[in-house]
Amino acid sequence: QAQRRLIVMGLHVHSRTDGWLGRETVLQVARRATCPVLAVDSNRRTIPCRTLVAVDFSASSIAAAREALRIIGGTGPVYLAHVAPRTYVPFAGEAQATYEPDIETSLKDLRASLGIPRHVDARTVVLRGDPAKELLAFAEQEGIELIATGSRGFSTFRGSVIGAVPTALVRAARCSVLVMPVL
Repeated sequence: QAQRRLIVMGLHVHSRTDGWLGRETVLQVARRATCPVLAVDSNRRTIPCRTLVAVDFSASSIAAAREALRIIGGTGPVYLAHVAPRTYVPFAGEAQATYEPDIETSLKDLRASLGIPRHVDARTVVLRGDPAKELLAFAEQEGIELIATGSRGFSTFRGSVIGAVPTALVRAARCSVLVMPVL
């Protein structure tokens, strides 16, 4: 049997009741998948070009970036975005002062390591606040057609939990969403 490389599904809005009862098919599949799940916006008729990659520097978010680049081919722009906390951390002192420059450097290093073709407009972005809200607002503002994210959730069972951010993105995005399983 051939190994599956990508699961493609339709994405549509569910009621809150569906979410409470766990009846969201994309999330059910993404929880069990061992390969990426691409939930395609029902209005999408072409390959997405404008891409936002949610980067938390986990293996699955980096793999999501690679898969998104494979899906979109040589188009762009591609935004590599990390969401930093908006709140002040007491007693963090020097550690907090160096956080943002370190994140910007890490994003630039990631951009270089992904081997993005020169003709693709790849940008790094540091947002501040609640990750899901900030990523969704940025996606809306920039006309993003694909959001790529790792499925990072915390559980003793590999792949059985999808994090709060990927869950919120699948539920609320007005564009296609790629969810990469924990590797």
